[in-house]
Amino acid sequence: MKTSPARCPRDHTCPNVRSHDTYSAHRYGCRSPAAIADRHRYDKLHEAGLHPHHLIPAGPYARRLQALAARDWRIEDIAAHTTLNRSQVAKIITATHRGTITQSSARRVDLVFRKLWWRDGPSPRAGLRARNRGWVVAAAFDDIDNMDEQPKTGQKDPDAAATQRSETADRRATIARHWAAGHTLQQTAWDLGLTTRTVARHRQAIAADWAAARTDEQVAS
Repeated sequence: MKTSPARCPRDHTCPNVRSHDTYSAHRYGCRSPAAIADRHRYDKLHEAGLHPHHLIPAGPYARRLQALAARDWRIEDIAAHTTLNRSQVAKIITATHRGTITQSSARRVDLVFRKLWWRDGPSPRAGLRARNRGWVVAAAFDDIDNMDEQPKTGQKDPDAAATQRSETADRRATIARHWAAGHTLQQTAWDLGLTTRTVARHRQAIAADWAAARTDEQVAS
């Protein structure tokens, strides 16, 4: 059975008082087996052309998080869908064009953005605050990575609107199937990654559509 390298005793025998057991701690004198192992790991990644701690511009990733906020996602909700914590998300979302972010954090932001950008979040109030700050949804950009591009806030994108209508119709069809199968609000919310309030709102719209359809059938008969 493979065991983890021994960690630093963190006493007077270690000359580094700031950190221990990492590749960066090794640079400053920590010589624990864990620090040496992490240094070897980092050197291998570096030789392979991978730089997990290399800093890149934060702007495009701040835009991604701002786009989620403009779609009613709170910082807490975004953090819950990634391995970043709340303070990390808050720091990135307010980053300026001159800010930086690690490649590892950038990948995590991109993953959560791809997962949530097309879905409405649970907090319209958070979305209103975001839009009041000038943050816009992803559809406002042709290329969200191009920091020279200004968002299209004064006009509606017909393709984006059509896409949103299609996504809403698909979501309601799925919720209708769950409802017909006897699933509860909570079960449907868990299955679709939504809040119970969102599911209830869609159910109300579905019920209204069903009632209108029955009325049309009665009139036709």
